[in-house]
Parts: sequence; structure tokens; C-alpha cells
Amino acid sequence: MSVIATQLVDAFDTSSSMLISQFDNPLGVFPILKNALESQKIVNAGTLAAIRSTSGRPVNIPVITQSGAVLTSTRSCTIVGTKGNTENIVVSWVTIVGKARINPTEHVDNYISYANMLSSQIYEIRKAAYQAKETAIINAVIGAKSTTCTDPLFSAINQRIEVPFADFDRFYDYMKTAMELKDYYGTYTDYTNTASRTNLEFIRRQGGANATNLQPQLDGITSYRSNRLTPGAGVTERHFFMPNGAVAIVPWNFTSQLQRSVGSSNPMVLIPGADEWYTQADVDFGFNWDVHYKKTCSDTDLNGTRNAGNPSYVDDFEFSVDFAILTPHSSFAPTVTPILEGVLLS
Repeated sequence: MSVIATQLVDAFDTSSSMLISQFDNPLGVFPILKNALESQKIVNAGTLAAIRSTSGRPVNIPVITQSGAVLTSTRSCTIVGTKGNTENIVVSWVTIVGKARINPTEHVDNYISYANMLSSQIYEIRKAAYQAKETAIINAVIGAKSTTCTDPLFSAINQRIEVPFADFDRFYDYMKTAMELKDYYGTYTDYTNTASRTNLEFIRRQGGANATNLQPQLDGITSYRSNRLTPGAGVTERHFFMPNGAVAIVPWNFTSQLQRSVGSSNPMVLIPGADEWYTQADVDFGFNWDVHYKKTCSDTDLNGTRNAGNPSYVDDFEFSVDFAILTPHSSFAPTVTPILEGVLLS
């Protein structure tokens, strides 16, 4: 494996713990991204493996749509049944690309080493990509939410459960009731904005020794708070309830990397004297980055005071990742899915 490949591994590891700048530029946490990557149940493992290893990305997933059974009260010699229907769900793929350039000459006797500069640039690209991915998941969830519900607190105009702030300590009970009215029972995933922490922790601390024990309403609910989920005007908390595993983000790697990387003991495509292609595992979330490396001569990135006015060799890196977000399919209009929005009004 080339020296660059080794440098990339070290740089990715170092970028996950940028000690000197951790308080100036915190990476943040991305719980919704982590949940959609690790806890999905919307697509089976075999399909996921096929998606991740194919050289051509799938663009459709066939599903059987609900037609609704029609019951009568009489038997008959003439049987006329209802045929089932199918539909293709279009899978939309998104590509995120981050680029970095390093002039090795600048770091020969610099306080900032080549490795540290590369780590810093990878850190910035990773942070931006995580933010973009989590934002994309949230937008997909908003687009896939139910637009109808029989709960009396459901607003047909805003298409959400609206709980008055005075009832903040019963919010989770209201949401459980609304989910059960949609025939979804058991445990739930809750995507919510960061400000919801205050009331959630207050409720969690009201244990059995209190005059009113509020804690049981949190049973079976796992909340994932994100700074990328904004509540909107007139709202203190914004939540999206769903059965566990109802949303997935599926990574996919570019064909040039897949040709030699998948199932290979040497995860690299090398074109001698030209471009180098790698896959590099992300240290936080486990998906593979596509890496394209080139050493080029630059007329604009000069050698500074050491060789002013002359061209310089530079290292160019392109880091990219492709992904698709899968959300529950609805056979009906208005949209009926297991994703239900609920808000705590200000």
C-alpha cells in the first residue's frame, strides 16, 4: 500500500480527536444519523449488502400496495376477488464531496506538520458531511410524516399533534395515545430538537417517591436530540415519533473504488504515476469514504519564500460519500405512515 494510504488512516484517526481545537471547533454529536445507520429495519440485511456491493446503484424498490379488503355478509357461487397492486419506490441518491489541498513543501520545517494539516482538513470535511447527512435524514422524515390522524389534538392544517405548554408533563402520554390510534404499539423512536431535553429530564426525575409519578410515560421511548432539527415559530419542542427502525440511511461507494475494494485484501485502486483511489473507513460511523488522490504540479500554489515564483507540487484529495435515505411507503393519499409529528406549543 502506498505512503498516502497510510497517511490517510493516521489522519482519519487523528482528526477524530483534535485536542488543541476541540473547544474552538467541536465536532458535535449526530444521534439521528447514528440511529438511521445502525438501527434500521426498513430494508433487510441481504438487500443492504446488495446495494452496497453493486457497481450500479439501485433506483427502484418494488412494493405491494395496500388495496383494502372488502367484506360482505353473504356467501356466493360467483367469486370475484380483488387483485393486488404493486408500485416502484424511487430511490434517490445524494453525493457529498469535500476537497483538500496540501503543499508538502510548506510543512517541511513548519510548526504545523503535514499530518496535522491533513487531519484538520479531514476533520472539517467529516463535520460538514455529518451535518449534511443528519439534516437530509430530518428533511426526509418531515416529507414522510403522516398527514392525517384521528387524535383530537391533531391539527389538520399543520398536520401534527399540538400539545399546549400547560400540559408539557403529559406530552409523551399524548404521543403514545396518538401512535396507538394509528395501530402502532410497543416501543418508539423519537427524533426531536435539543431544547426538548429540559422537559424530558424533568419528567425522568419524577420517580415513584413523588406525589405524581410522571416517569412511566417515558417507558418504551428512546429520544434522539439534534441541533439540526429546529422547532419553528410558536413551538418549544418538535418531535417525530415512529416505530423503531422506520428510517434508514444507506451508504454506497463509487464504482472506481468498488472494482478493487469490495472483498479485496488490498482496498485500493492504483494507477501508477497518476491517480490513486481508496476506500477509508470513517472512524465515528463506520461507513466507507471514497478517496481520490492526485499529486499535481501547480502554477498558483508557489513554494513561498523558499522558491518564490516557481511552480510547486501539491497533494490534492477528494473525499466523497453517496447515500440514500429510506422512509416508510404510503399507499394512501393523504399520506398515512408510522411517522407522526408532535409539538409542544410555546
